[in-house]
Amino acid sequence: MKHKSRWAQPLVILILLAGCGGAEPTPVPTQQIDTLVPSTPTISPTETQVQATTQTPELTATSLPQLTLTGAGGGVIAFSSTRDGNEEIYVMNADGSDQRRLTNDPAYDHLPNWSPDGARIVFTTDRRGDFETYVMNTDGSDATSLGGGGWSIWSTDGSQIAFLSWRGGDSEIHVMPAPEPYSSESGDGQWLTNNNAGDWEPAWSPDGSQIAFVSNRDGNAEIYLMNADGSDQKRLTYNQTDEWAPAWSPDGTQLAFISDREDPNPLRCQPYCNYEIYVLNLQDALQSRYADWQRLTNNNAVDNLPAWSPDGTRLAFFSDRDGDAEIYVMDVAAALQGADDVEVQQLTDNNFDDFSPAWRPEGPSIKSPLSIQVPEGSVPVIDGNFSEGEWEDALVTDLVNAGELMLMHAEGYLYLGIRSREMGFGSICTIEGDQISILHSSAGLGTAVFERDIEDWRRIRQFSYCCWGANQRELDDFLQREGWVASVGTRGEPDEMEYQIQVSDGELTLAVVYIDDFTFETPLYWPDHLDDDCLGLALIPEDPPERLSFSPETWVTIVLSTE
Repeated sequence: MKHKSRWAQPLVILILLAGCGGAEPTPVPTQQIDTLVPSTPTISPTETQVQATTQTPELTATSLPQLTLTGAGGGVIAFSSTRDGNEEIYVMNADGSDQRRLTNDPAYDHLPNWSPDGARIVFTTDRRGDFETYVMNTDGSDATSLGGGGWSIWSTDGSQIAFLSWRGGDSEIHVMPAPEPYSSESGDGQWLTNNNAGDWEPAWSPDGSQIAFVSNRDGNAEIYLMNADGSDQKRLTYNQTDEWAPAWSPDGTQLAFISDREDPNPLRCQPYCNYEIYVLNLQDALQSRYADWQRLTNNNAVDNLPAWSPDGTRLAFFSDRDGDAEIYVMDVAAALQGADDVEVQQLTDNNFDDFSPAWRPEGPSIKSPLSIQVPEGSVPVIDGNFSEGEWEDALVTDLVNAGELMLMHAEGYLYLGIRSREMGFGSICTIEGDQISILHSSAGLGTAVFERDIEDWRRIRQFSYCCWGANQRELDDFLQREGWVASVGTRGEPDEMEYQIQVSDGELTLAVVYIDDFTFETPLYWPDHLDDDCLGLALIPEDPPERLSFSPETWVTIVLSTE
């Protein structure tokens, strides 16, 4: 049976605030409580002559894409948990799978927040006696103190970190630079707020120009807004009860927050108020104190610390609705559209407390800065025979270690021809969004899929071979289902392979590897600077390993030329 969590009160501010005095309402403490807070097939030979018109391709470097906060709503969530005896930082996939511990220290490690590129995590800890900000790699290594205080959050451009400090005797919001290499000297930042009240929970806007925060300067906890330099501080919510935990939507138009405004007895319910999650339209709030707000959760538990998915379709939060603090995800898009039955998925489930979720930003798009224009040609027959004139329109380039790769497109498909000195089989690595597909062809066809994880790529789909010695109908069915097809079985020349790959938006980023079937020692590959697991024989057993390392930024983006 689950124990009743002492998280019945909301996680709204750090334990550090417990020393705030004066006439302020008593802030709800957070984590300083012990109990607070888951054999390769081969090709048989035949013979045919190869004819191809050789062209020299030109790889063009293009500018790297700018950081965006849009995506598939998947990815990785960092969170805090007490499951191993004290509060530590963990990560998991956004579906709750692959839960892994990052920190291991007897101190309190909590409140994780990601750098904009998803490459670092800041968190709050008392490892050196006082609560301060630390930064670490996404595998938990190289944890370094930045000084400052707690509740740290990176600016959108990654150049600054906002945090809470008690240097003046009460909680104020400060900002410090975040240059690399990181050191405790970074903690000498500047004040953004400075008054006799408590100011807490800074939340940077997606464009980096503003910071939402919580203050009790007008008598109770409300949401406020200021420019990133601390100027033009203004109140957004007006209510007799408390509002906490502001969280920006990725498009910057809305703020999620928690409130006890609809508790049956809100003025006398402290500290066990029924906090629920709400959303406020920012422009409406700036124009009128009577701006409309929308309630997203409705139950008898505390729902707390909302965190938007990078694409704005889902909202992670923690709740004690099952007896202790666990992390949930809801379909915020459906909730905002007024759906009656909004899907809520529980991501963690144990007898301890899991809280303070933080969704990893998607970071820059994984797209190679190298591109190549591929000419249009006639449709070849995918049978492994390079018939006369069939590839005469193709762009021809060398495979490293001897061999040729032919590239052309027709009718929305990319066609690849491989010619080598020896019989072998090919693997093509392609990327779309956050997923890599391994298209492998030998005596059969198979697709394995990997999804980007914290430091590497995690297999989410095993090879499922098909089309052994296939007829054309089987190949057509495979193409319809998988989006690619190749010559297989005993058909065609032993040193030739042909591929047809569907291209949805006029370009495709890929790497090509051809494995010699006799020695298994000398892969032929393209581009010539390929240096990741696309080269490894790990791609070609009956199933590849669960985790692999890819560097798609070193692959080549194929652009289908119409000239």
